[in-house]
Amino acid sequence: GFNPQQLPATLQVNKQHFSTIGAEGELAKNYKDVQNDFIYALKLKGYIFNDAYQAKESNIVLSGFLNETINQFYAGLSGSLDLSTQQDSLYNYNNSLIRLNPYLKFQGDSYRIDAGINIVDQFGFSSAFYIFPAATAELQVIPKYLRLFVEAKGDVNKTSLRDFSVINPFLGQDMPIKNSVDQLDISAGLKGTLALGLGFKVSIFRNTVKNMPLFVSNFDFSKGYNRFTVIYDGGRSRVSGFNGELDFKASEDLDIFGRAEFKNY
Repeated sequence: GFNPQQLPATLQVNKQHFSTIGAEGELAKNYKDVQNDFIYALKLKGYIFNDAYQAKESNIVLSGFLNETINQFYAGLSGSLDLSTQQDSLYNYNNSLIRLNPYLKFQGDSYRIDAGINIVDQFGFSSAFYIFPAATAELQVIPKYLRLFVEAKGDVNKTSLRDFSVINPFLGQDMPIKNSVDQLDISAGLKGTLALGLGFKVSIFRNTVKNMPLFVSNFDFSKGYNRFTVIYDGGRSRVSGFNGELDFKASEDLDIFGRAEFKNY
């Protein structure tokens, strides 16, 4: 937009459009509720994205997992190979990730514990190696009605031109590329059943993020340019908040769901 009281001498009114073509397929072992079962899955997906100008992005992800069950004990490994290229008029980047998530799970009548780590290797135009926690725990407080849960995790969030354009379609050219890092996301809350067919979940959370992307105006009215760009908070951003969910299963054909969330940055 522009100030209607101070019309710019020139104004770029270029039309924008976005195109995405993608596909995915999955190979998995059909799960059967049998003791000591071994299950696996392998998934391949990808897309090609471009806009009306010179922005292009291609992505292909190969992911899968292996899991062995022994009584109430589970051991497994999940992982993915996430390959991307991102280009615009001023750059052409390879921005890729390898993830490995070994884990152990313990489950009983009144508890569940998932203990693991998330190993991420970032390579391409920027290289880095990370090890994050990947752990959750649940405890049954009131049987069939109330469960307490806590979670701690971390990950690398790949910057995506396609995702940026979905959030803000009024972006200019040559968006800076820098992956953000969820250094530690922690949450705790309660979930369960309030009445027949009425479920709920409430939680509080606090996330620590490095290189958080933020949209800012990038106006230059001397050239009639009214677009947005992206900057990154290089410090440790704190995002804390609360969310609540209600899910009412009125019948087999009607399910009413609502969610509210408050965030403070």
